[in-house]
Amino acid sequence: MRRGALVALSAAAYAGAFPPWSQSWLAFVALVPFLWVLAGLSARGGAVAGFVWGTACMSFFGYWVPVGMSHYWLQPGWFGFLFALGVAVVYGGSCFALFGALYPGVCARVSGAGRVLLTAALYVSAELLRAHLLTGHPWLLLGYAAVPYGLWPQMADLGGVYLLSFGIVTANASLVEFVRAGSPPERRVAGVMLAAALVVPLAYGALRLRQGAETSDAVRVAIVQGNLDLGVQWRDEYFGLGLDRYLRLSEEILPARPQLVVWPEAAMTFFLATSPSYLQALVAFVRRGHTELVTGGPYVAAESPDGPFYNSAFLVDEHGIRARYDKLHLLPFAEYFPLRTIRFLRRHFERVRSFVPGAELRLLPTAAGLAGMQLCFEAIFPGLVRRQVRAGAEILLNLSNDAWLQSRASGEQHLLMVRLRAIETRRWMVRSTTTGVSAFIDSYGNVRGRIEADRREALVGEVYRSDLRTPYVVVGDLFAFACAALVAGVLLGMRRRTH
Repeated sequence: MRRGALVALSAAAYAGAFPPWSQSWLAFVALVPFLWVLAGLSARGGAVAGFVWGTACMSFFGYWVPVGMSHYWLQPGWFGFLFALGVAVVYGGSCFALFGALYPGVCARVSGAGRVLLTAALYVSAELLRAHLLTGHPWLLLGYAAVPYGLWPQMADLGGVYLLSFGIVTANASLVEFVRAGSPPERRVAGVMLAAALVVPLAYGALRLRQGAETSDAVRVAIVQGNLDLGVQWRDEYFGLGLDRYLRLSEEILPARPQLVVWPEAAMTFFLATSPSYLQALVAFVRRGHTELVTGGPYVAAESPDGPFYNSAFLVDEHGIRARYDKLHLLPFAEYFPLRTIRFLRRHFERVRSFVPGAELRLLPTAAGLAGMQLCFEAIFPGLVRRQVRAGAEILLNLSNDAWLQSRASGEQHLLMVRLRAIETRRWMVRSTTTGVSAFIDSYGNVRGRIEADRREALVGEVYRSDLRTPYVVVGDLFAFACAALVAGVLLGMRRRTH
């Protein structure tokens, strides 16, 4: 019973580090009860504890998922609960069951600083698995808890979110090592490890903030948040309502002379490329404002009206559609149906929401610079954003529709992860959402302007483009894979010694 309480306490502290509670400091102690429990268990017991802990963590910080899922598929509450539990089990439970199974044996072989670092490497390996298992689900990895601390997360431009997770786990493991130390020298080693885990990132962040990342003059950009309900958006009789609302909000900020106006994903629920009257309305708007427009909406080729369908972003100028980006990383069950034979998983508006992925990575040549596009959850996959920057993206645009999630907390959690993409790549991020939170984010992850959730508003800000390449852009998740290789090497060595 006591062990179960400690595991639950650890999972609750993990969730508490993130919105809506936002007690980020908890991340630096959240794993202490969990690691303390694992130290006294067998491999089988560790697997059970890890399974419970991983499932509980995802269930606690994703408490809003059951409501969102049942609302999205128009199903009863029990369905949303079971679906959310299944996701937590597959991604949280399974990955950290492996962590829990390996921890007692692997970390019993070393002590002191070696055990601390190996614990952090093992944890990062579990996160790496969660981020790539099936199509991947890297929502709120531990490192994201550091984002609110302005200096601390700056080292993400070296090793991404996994380097931040490594540092936080090092702090947690150092605390455990300090408590369990049997001698003053062991306590000193643990204290030094703890101090290094906290101070080194701060020192690097202070150094990094003294250097500039922008290589251009400011460009005025407007973001528009229409605050339209998902159910309204996808009803045929309301196709024009969304367009009218976004146009009216955008007209209000034209006196500020934005060079680019950004609407969110699903701002349009009609096929822009095959709707000449709607397209003409957008062209007339950009001509009046001497601006350009990036907006999200579905796409289908005129010669194949029955599909395939794409979730797309369009760049509209005074001549019409200048360029288009088709979403590359689709969300299972939300944008395509792996289990289409199960009828109740298919929603009434499947026709324009059963998408296929884009065939190639495209940048949009906007007035603010070459834009790397992320539609909704694409922004939580750092590898995709890194590829866009390597291809020449000078700014990042995240068009999102979080309305179906039915929670302010989900929007704040999403924003937290998006901020780290800006740090990793040293690119300004412009985020426009249907219901919030929309924001301007600078190349250090700071929010320079935002539209709160559930507000109908337009906001103008200044954005800077950059052509810098950070170490993370160059090498990607090499650090995380190095951690996995280290763990694999230790396991191989253990196996050889037992034969």
